[in-house]
Amino acid sequence: MTPFAAVNMARPAGVSPVMAGRSEHHRAGSAATVLTLVTVLFASGMASAQGFKWWTDESVQKRLVLSPEQSRRLEEVFQQALPSLRSGRLRLEAAEQELSALIEGSIDEAPVVRQLERVEAIRTDVNKTRTLMLLHMRRVLSADQRLRLDELHHERERDRRGPRGRTPNNR
Repeated sequence: MTPFAAVNMARPAGVSPVMAGRSEHHRAGSAATVLTLVTVLFASGMASAQGFKWWTDESVQKRLVLSPEQSRRLEEVFQQALPSLRSGRLRLEAAEQELSALIEGSIDEAPVVRQLERVEAIRTDVNKTRTLMLLHMRRVLSADQRLRLDELHHERERDRRGPRGRTPNNR
């Protein structure tokens, strides 16, 4: 399994690396890319119980020049968030199943709307927890490490898209 294997668990959000000499717009774009990468790495299963934790992979550690202390701190951040992420995911799946059942069997729109609001509130909570975890992970990395992580993301995307920029789903 590569460090970038795909498992469905997260949705991207933005984070900003501080880079002197760049325009505000360019910094914001880079910021979103960095957190998107961390999220994609997390979403890819790198941080899931069944998947791959990117901060423990020797090749990623070398590429980012991660210290053992940084890897330990990244793991600690992940472990602190994991119970909340797992329980949130279970609550979300249950609420989505209930919503699907309502959609299938309900003639009245009101109960569907109420359940939809519950689903989206749970999804928001899970995304907030995940985004805060990623923010805390980002703070463990130096600006240079965040740039290297960005490079890894670009390489992964290029490899995933193949020679013509296509994803496996649109070939």
